[in-house]
Amino acid sequence: MQRDKDLISTNEREFILKALREELRVDGRTPYEHRKISFQFFLDDSGATVDLGQTKVMTVITPTLTAPFEDRPNEGAVRFSVEYSPMASPSFQAGRPGEAAIEVTRLLERAFRDSRAIDQEALCVLAGHRVWSLSIDVHVLDNGGNLADACMLCTLAALMAFRRPNTEVAAGGADSARMRVTVLSPSVREPVPLSLHHLPLAISFAFFEDGDLLVVDPDSTEEAAAAGLMTVVVNTHSDICTVRKTSGIGISMTQVHRVVRLATSRAEQVMEELKSALQRHDTSRVAARVRRHTRAAAQPGIPGRSVTFLPSGAVTGEGASARPGGMDAETDHGSESDDGSSDEEESEAESEEKEEEDVEQDTIIPGRETLKGHPTVQAAHTVQTADEIATPSKPCKLPDSQVKGRSTMIGNSAKGPAAKIFGNLADILGGEGSLEDDLAAMQSALKKRR
Repeated sequence: MQRDKDLISTNEREFILKALREELRVDGRTPYEHRKISFQFFLDDSGATVDLGQTKVMTVITPTLTAPFEDRPNEGAVRFSVEYSPMASPSFQAGRPGEAAIEVTRLLERAFRDSRAIDQEALCVLAGHRVWSLSIDVHVLDNGGNLADACMLCTLAALMAFRRPNTEVAAGGADSARMRVTVLSPSVREPVPLSLHHLPLAISFAFFEDGDLLVVDPDSTEEAAAAGLMTVVVNTHSDICTVRKTSGIGISMTQVHRVVRLATSRAEQVMEELKSALQRHDTSRVAARVRRHTRAAAQPGIPGRSVTFLPSGAVTGEGASARPGGMDAETDHGSESDDGSSDEEESEAESEEKEEEDVEQDTIIPGRETLKGHPTVQAAHTVQTADEIATPSKPCKLPDSQVKGRSTMIGNSAKGPAAKIFGNLADILGGEGSLEDDLAAMQSALKKRR
């Protein structure tokens, strides 16, 4: 919005004109130099924010499924709204949009909708029934001058980064004549970018004195001191989309051609900056999607493998409990969960290791120095539950190389934890016999104890 000329003093206006005659500007720029531009995009692809010097503008795009117009059943709708917030400048008033906001809204409509920059036919979902309606709301957050260029650039950036939800059209139940439109979430199907035929950009100029002095991208002070303002909207193909000339001095055709040439050159530079910002945004958007999927995969409650340890009493029939899966103790130790075991399971494993160490130290086996590798112990560790010990599904048979002579364990020599495992096996196993006879005697004894 142009400030009232009464708000700027005569001395300030003369100082600006004197600096322009020397090809200088108050903020240190040259007459054809623009202010610094920065872009910020929403990660949900619904809008963007543009900083043009001290001017800050935000654009939000809201898609809605609506019925099309009767005269255009195959085209979607695009609506623009520009709001000049009172927090942006004391000269803006809350409530209904003022004259300046209406002028910028009409400029956006001519640049994007009337010039067919947006492919409205691509917004059609079901011809004659459902189309996408885009509500483009532009909010001026801070007024540092040249709001027309800032609003146009912010709207273009938001349109290029916008992604509308994907849809699916299917027959609606038994009535094949009725069709059902389903809006798919981004997790089901990737959103769809808009189809843009060309990319319009607005370049504003301020004229001083009789139009001989010209500056590009005027700030709020220069707009108040200018004798006339002009905005040229061009695209990257050097096509003129629209021209806006507000009240002020008249300019010649030579000056118009000069302004168009300057606008075309400047539009190419701004478009390069915008495309670079969009590339950085695409990278950050992909990184955010990866982080979101990583956090979802790391959430608790994800099913995984678990570990069940065989209690020591299961070998002797004391405290035996049924175990699912029919997995032996050696297999359990080799199938630890990727997510880790609980503290209770780790303590049980440590106690079992300690008991086995005590057995190796205290048990006396004829012809062998330690219990490790003993055929009887290996056969006992393959037993899974007390029920399976009593009624094995298959007889346990070992290679002939391991069944040689008597393998009786002297239970009277077992001490501490070893006595709990072996009990009085010497009373159960007696005399001479093979390993199969020993296992059969153990199973018979366990049946009697149950």
